[in-house]
Amino acid sequence: MQEWGWRGFKIVQSIVERLPRAWAYALAVFAARFAWWFSPLARPRLEYNLKDACPEASPAEIRRLSWLNFRNHAKAYADLMMLPRTRVVEMRPLMHVEGWEHLEQARAIGKGVMVVSCHMGSYEVTAAIWSATLAPVTFFAEELEPRSPSTWRACAR
Repeated sequence: MQEWGWRGFKIVQSIVERLPRAWAYALAVFAARFAWWFSPLARPRLEYNLKDACPEASPAEIRRLSWLNFRNHAKAYADLMMLPRTRVVEMRPLMHVEGWEHLEQARAIGKGVMVVSCHMGSYEVTAAIWSATLAPVTFFAEELEPRSPSTWRACAR
């Protein structure tokens, strides 16, 4: 990300973190629509991968899946941008857990627990709720280049 792009991103983040969730999502969906239409690389690459993952899907279904992916990814970024100013009590209703008793049983042994989850929705929000209400969270993630976005993301988490 160029320096001007990083500065623009930080300006957008400072606006988004102050918006109500519905407005932040609306802005994210608008940005996703723009990116989906005008992305020279991301959309074709995504649709190529979707064709491999869903060989039975029609071109219209691939197109719909790619749009949904862009939309959901943008909303996850909006969630991440809002994290620094969001209170846990506001976020807690967003997380639904099934099988909590199994986790408690494993934690009671006292050796720590490794939880593996699929990458769906805003996992950063889930991690923030989890770390504020249950136990510390550690991520294994690829470091982004350049360092500025990677550092921002780690701090927001």
